[in-house]
Amino acid sequence: MDTTWNIGAVARRAGLSAHVLRVWERRYRAVRPVRTDGNQRLYAEEDVERLRLMARLCQGGHRIGSIARLPVAELRALAVGTPGKVGSVGADGGIGGLLARCRAAVEEADGPCLARVLESARVFVPPSRLLPEVVLPLMRWIGERWKAGSIRILHEHVATVVVRALLDRIASEFPLSDSAPCVVLATPPGEWHELGCLAARVIALERGWRVAYLGANVPAAEIVEAGRRNSASVVALGTMEASAVRPAVACLRALRRTLASNVVISAGGLTAGRCAKSAGLKPSSVITSMDAFGRLLDRRRASASPG
Repeated sequence: MDTTWNIGAVARRAGLSAHVLRVWERRYRAVRPVRTDGNQRLYAEEDVERLRLMARLCQGGHRIGSIARLPVAELRALAVGTPGKVGSVGADGGIGGLLARCRAAVEEADGPCLARVLESARVFVPPSRLLPEVVLPLMRWIGERWKAGSIRILHEHVATVVVRALLDRIASEFPLSDSAPCVVLATPPGEWHELGCLAARVIALERGWRVAYLGANVPAAEIVEAGRRNSASVVALGTMEASAVRPAVACLRALRRTLASNVVISAGGLTAGRCAKSAGLKPSSVITSMDAFGRLLDRRRASASPG
């Protein structure tokens, strides 16, 4: 079943008040949510995209009455060229052209340019494709170039700041639920590369999880404490650097030793397989991709559900 959202969650993600959303729906038929047996509105991901685009266009001077019935493709095209919007990705180059612009900005260490291109991508690229087709490939490319010595630490840090801000904005759009299962995300001592964990946070939020995000270079004792305080169902570490393998292994062993046996402990990143094996974890605990992380969360949630 496709993900659906209630009116409060949709209003927050689209940057609108619930009142405005109701007016746009009732008066202009901008979206047509389904209703539950209890008469609660439920909106699809496509509705969220439409409303976000229309909100941007109205901020840029368009009248809601003139755009409310337009197809999403036309709304995107209008939003890209709306005055006050930051740059344009253009339709001609598609995803490949967009990534080429991002890479060029990284190579020039031009953070503002990278931010403009990625912000425009949020208009041009549907939300369901932005992370897997734009953000994650860019992050992999940055990591490969950095390891090969083709770009400096300067370039990697500039890109990290921009991508982190983008992922923070995306994460802030998801509703929070105190009753949702919790996943703790962090990188272990000596590991400073946290973009993978930041992307994993979005994946978890998308699936309705509560996320306790601790950041980079976190002592094992603090990760354990976060797991206990949040009654975590999953604790996942991001591991990238070969120089940080030993502390990562020690951290994974501490988690396995001290957390409850029903807590899933996992690791993702370039050195995750090596770390997990040395820590005595099962091969299934290694996160090989963001899709794999999503499946891990789905399995854990299903196994914890009653019946």
